[in-house]
Amino acid sequence: RFEAGEVYLTFVLGADGSLKQVKVIPEKTRANDYLGSVGLRSIKESAPFPPFPGDLNYPELTFNVVISFEVGD
Repeated sequence: RFEAGEVYLTFVLGADGSLKQVKVIPEKTRANDYLGSVGLRSIKESAPFPPFPGDLNYPELTFNVVISFEVGD
């Protein structure tokens, strides 16, 4: 059953756009396990990401995102 909720995720990208790590932050997530797995899958299936711009000279960066799920009328 689909319910509303918010999934907090953290993921690490390499400079080439590769996904190095992704995980749900359970202590901040307010959603059931199904929505958590949908959030994880959405990040994994988005990879690879575009490479970092040339002026962003880092080997990798960590991103924290919230995916909010809402039930429509």
